[in-house]
Amino acid sequence: MLTSNVQNRALSSVPIRLAVSVMIACLTLTACNKDDKPAPSQVLAKVNDHEITVMQLNGMLRSVGNAAENATVKQSALDFLIDQEVLQQKAVDLKLDRDPDVMQAIEQAKRQILAAAALNKLQVKPLDPTDADVQKFYDGNPALFAQHASYEFSLFNLPVKDLPEALKTALNASHSVAETRQILEQAHQTFQEKHSLMAAEQVPVDLLSQLFKLKVGDILVRPEGNNLILVQLSRIDSQPLSLQESKERILSYLKQNALQDSSASKTAELRKAANVVYVKRFAEAAASAPTSSNLPAKTLNSGLKGF
Repeated sequence: MLTSNVQNRALSSVPIRLAVSVMIACLTLTACNKDDKPAPSQVLAKVNDHEITVMQLNGMLRSVGNAAENATVKQSALDFLIDQEVLQQKAVDLKLDRDPDVMQAIEQAKRQILAAAALNKLQVKPLDPTDADVQKFYDGNPALFAQHASYEFSLFNLPVKDLPEALKTALNASHSVAETRQILEQAHQTFQEKHSLMAAEQVPVDLLSQLFKLKVGDILVRPEGNNLILVQLSRIDSQPLSLQESKERILSYLKQNALQDSSASKTAELRKAANVVYVKRFAEAAASAPTSSNLPAKTLNSGLKGF
């Protein structure tokens, strides 16, 4: 059936984003004031005339939980701070702190850090999801839970915007990947073929909502810029998940989503209270992407790997 439609070295035990955030914060907010020398007992290392302190290390390890007590993790973090300080001192020696691009990046990082701090201070923590909320999300997304499955399918990338009627008719009669390939070759249609096997949570949500409705052998047509992508389903491996099996992951997702919504709401509230005047506009505000599922629009372009 044919239907329409990414520092030189990262810590091995400390999250990369945490390390980079600390680097940006140190560069931006100049938290290491050389005039404010800590007590000697607080000094962990010295790089030339600069001291690396317990406070810096603790700040870096704050979000790694119990792993912060691990001696190997602490040493890795300290070594990272030393490498970072060596590079920072070299950057200043090379006058890179006066480079326009670097200065702009530092200013942008400062804006991001302060904006995040303001949100963290001002936003109200959302209420925890109730059992009814979990049940509603579970029931509203059967493809992720009650009827969870792995999907095996082939993608045919065609460099055309539309298909001739004769080719549409022929493809409509195809029931296998081999038949589709043969039909395209006989029509002298240029194409690239790719085979995929994905669990439901790995499939982009808008594609999952369509695959979920297909039978084995059906072909889905998806416009992609100036191309058409034919998605032909070749196998469905049913792997249903019960509410009990899914509850903790649903709770985590709903909490994260509620926090994001709270941040967006507080930002909108502050913006409304501010005097914002556009001197120049490039386009009208983008319309929200419509969605027919209970999932927010921001999840439409990537799979829900948390599940």
